[in-house]
Amino acid sequence: MLGAEKALFRHLRSGAKPPKHGLILQHSLVLSAKNKRGRIDRLLASKIMIAVRTDYYSKGKKKIEKELLKDLEEKAEKILKRELIMKKK
Repeated sequence: MLGAEKALFRHLRSGAKPPKHGLILQHSLVLSAKNKRGRIDRLLASKIMIAVRTDYYSKGKKKIEKELLKDLEEKAEKILKRELIMKKK
């Protein structure tokens, strides 16, 4: 859980409440979504994971960040448009 390490380890050691917010939830795409935060959060996390795996296994030789960013923005825009349409109904 990026950005919530202290809360995560506190939870593991003492049984406190698990962390709810990390760095991914501070991204502008996630913040701009009111009702679809979880969906965009999962989308962002999956794209980050693809980028990390590609970087690791290609040993930094393959660059796909532009493709992933474009795909992320397109999918997030579709999700946000659906949210606006649902609000109007």
